[in-house]
Amino acid sequence: MLKRLVWIMALFCFLITTTTAIARDNINPMRPEAERLLKMKQDLLSTRENRKAGRAASNVTIHMDPSEPAVGDSIIFTVKVNGVIDDNVVVEWGIADEGRDPYGWLFTRTNGEPTIEYVFYSAGSYSCFAWVYSNNERIGAAYLDFAIEDDDTHLSLEEKAVEIVRSCKGISDWETALNLHDWLTQNLYYDDTYEHYGADAIYRGYGVCDSYAKAYALLCNTAGIPAERITSNTHGWNTVCLNGEWYQVDCTWDDPGSGPPAKSGHEVYEFFCLNSTIMQQIEDHELKTTGHALDCTSLDMNYYIHTGQWRKWGDRETNSTNQQTVVPWTMAVIRTFSQGYDVHEFVPGRPYYLEDDGSAVWSGVRETPIINGIWSYGLNGYDWQMPTGEVINVETEFEKGAFRFRLKGWNGVAENTVILPSSLKEIQEEAFAGTLINTFILPQSCTMIGPKAFADSSVKTIHIPAEDAEIDTTALDGCGYVIVVTDVNSETAVNARTAGLMVVDSGTAADSANN
Repeated sequence: MLKRLVWIMALFCFLITTTTAIARDNINPMRPEAERLLKMKQDLLSTRENRKAGRAASNVTIHMDPSEPAVGDSIIFTVKVNGVIDDNVVVEWGIADEGRDPYGWLFTRTNGEPTIEYVFYSAGSYSCFAWVYSNNERIGAAYLDFAIEDDDTHLSLEEKAVEIVRSCKGISDWETALNLHDWLTQNLYYDDTYEHYGADAIYRGYGVCDSYAKAYALLCNTAGIPAERITSNTHGWNTVCLNGEWYQVDCTWDDPGSGPPAKSGHEVYEFFCLNSTIMQQIEDHELKTTGHALDCTSLDMNYYIHTGQWRKWGDRETNSTNQQTVVPWTMAVIRTFSQGYDVHEFVPGRPYYLEDDGSAVWSGVRETPIINGIWSYGLNGYDWQMPTGEVINVETEFEKGAFRFRLKGWNGVAENTVILPSSLKEIQEEAFAGTLINTFILPQSCTMIGPKAFADSSVKTIHIPAEDAEIDTTALDGCGYVIVVTDVNSETAVNARTAGLMVVDSGTAADSANN
């Protein structure tokens, strides 16, 4: 017991470090200082002799009132230095549930006064720790072991978990895991004091990220669903096993609001069943403890993939900038291929180009890798039957928070592209103004695009192989977003950018087509 107590006492010493911002703009603006409190677990005083010496040298004692507390009592802990209460000292407090590792760390308070008050909601064996400072120097430390007896009135932590699981039982493990996620986000709110770390948040109704993670692990395991608590240096969340595959879940960052009371009816599932590739690209989720975190390779049980809602999913908040882009783009992708619209209609305002085989390639970069990762996973392997009988296949790649997808099978060169004659040297004024053609391929000999040459047309892509083509600044007036495919280091590229056009490297396009 002594070994464990001193280890926990040392663990708390590391807890008092200042905190790192993890705030999610749309979740809880009060979180920025919370998660650094999870920088802990420092092994100190490893030998029996050192522990004895540290205990014997202490001039600090902890007194508890009432001395034999019951479940639900408000207990007052007071520190005395050399037998008296000194209001001038600074006390760092910690409370641990000794019998429930890894759910055991319950409470910390830094820069506190000599007295704290705490309520225990279930029976068990507990310890209270105090580190005392005067004039910024530590003058002593103490801990107090005590027990709260079980009774017939109050539910134990384990009994409370069983009660919650019964109310959340679904027709599958996936549904049960989702319901438990919802129970936490609906019944807990984030502790802006950064003091409560225990799974007893299921009684209390609030806690920091470690509370959410410990509680979710407890509830899932109670339901027979394997789950773990994992951490970074600044945050705590979970892995959960569904249908034999491991996934990552962050109930804290899915909480729809901060501060009392806990809110329901605004459920968010952005962090429900992500894979490691996506999660480890998100701030504050760089793994410190791994468990099965690196085994999370699937997105099959992801909320948006499993329910099919990825097709219309944007971001969590109606005022999000993503809401105005992700939803329309996703729906436009499906509408484009289900109704046979032009291949370029689904990428307004984003870089794209046609490859030599007619495939369209687009790279998407949004504000969050979650959107990109789920899009990439959902779109990959999709087949669309065109009204003309063609089948368009989507191939995707996801890397470094962005994704690229290639549309295979689109006969773009045959139906949407004009290849201009090899003898052409100049595109004269208004030559293609108002045309409905989307892609033009110019010959090497063409080195001049005149005023309003493509004005008010449907052109989206122009291939210009000449190194020194001149482009009038009015050549594409009224055309919207147009891309020039050329050597990005050429004079043509400089002139295209001067005309306000996007430039895609022709070498990259050719390489992509050959791979």
